[in-house]
Amino acid sequence: MDCAFCLTLTVRVQRAHTFYFPPTGLDRTNLMQTSIAKAAINKQAHDFGLLTHPEFSIEKEEEFMKTFREVWSDHGNFIATAYTGTGALRTDFTRTGVRTKKGVVFDKLTSGWRYILNNHSDGYKQDAFDLMTGAWQPHGDPGEAVVLLHDKRHWTVRLVPYIFWFSLVMIFFTVALRRASSYSVLYPLSLYASLFTISATYMARNSIDFIAWPRLNYQPMLDAIYYEGPGARTKKGSKARGGGVVQEVHKGEKTILEEAIKAR
Repeated sequence: MDCAFCLTLTVRVQRAHTFYFPPTGLDRTNLMQTSIAKAAINKQAHDFGLLTHPEFSIEKEEEFMKTFREVWSDHGNFIATAYTGTGALRTDFTRTGVRTKKGVVFDKLTSGWRYILNNHSDGYKQDAFDLMTGAWQPHGDPGEAVVLLHDKRHWTVRLVPYIFWFSLVMIFFTVALRRASSYSVLYPLSLYASLFTISATYMARNSIDFIAWPRLNYQPMLDAIYYEGPGARTKKGSKARGGGVVQEVHKGEKTILEEAIKAR
């Protein structure tokens, strides 16, 4: 709205900004943003006369700092949950300003849970992001649904996880339940332990076949897997130089994603 008698008064002019990219340092980013926000609020409080003495600090205002820490902790948890499926790490420091043993233990448990989610559910989450943001759009081909929904792995590969969990459960029951003698425990325990070891070893050596890959935009994943440029490392154990993407499989090996591309 135009106003001939309006007076514009510039109090302060912002000359810079700070930018952090969350996926590259999610938990550390929240800690850094908390520190920057606290310094900015302290500066603004002095500029607007809320803190009159140069030695006064906003950190001495206990009620305000309690709310401030809670807001930033919740902020970190919300963003971390969207990206990783768990809350942020080091929230004990963000909430209290002190690192605690309980917080360290909680962070280790959270990191372990993130590892599981990353390998077994992040592919579906990435598909949801791509679908909601329009990064992937259906092409109207009826055969596309078959490619996306059908598991083209060999039935023996799909059977291995079931053998792994079955043997693990049977080991637990064999040890927990009472037997007439130690001999009646030894033979089934050896059998289930052997099945467990074989299946676990197979999944570890062929882990790429048991990861929840994105099924919509999978070409970037293939480019990363079969990367052979500077810094690449193969299964033979050669050390990477100057960073780069780790090459998890040998050239020529077929994966679910490759087969999906050919099927299309």
